[in-house]
Amino acid sequence: MFGAALAIIVIAIVVTPASPETVGKRQGIGDALVSRIGVPSAARTVFARTAPGMIGTWMSAGLILGLGASIGWSVLDQYGGKG
Repeated sequence: MFGAALAIIVIAIVVTPASPETVGKRQGIGDALVSRIGVPSAARTVFARTAPGMIGTWMSAGLILGLGASIGWSVLDQYGGKG
């Protein structure tokens, strides 16, 4: 198992320097700290329509994962010693 993982790592070490760079030349060292995030113009309408639903889904999941256990314990009255 570890031999296969080691072989993959060695192959990656050999192949990585030979792969072409996908990012153009940067002007200065600070350019690496500036994020360039964008939505293609063809997808902007669909993105704008679906973004509120995606955000709401993630917020609901965060609420359930953050508070679900304590809400479950209080609803089921499962605190130790109560009975």
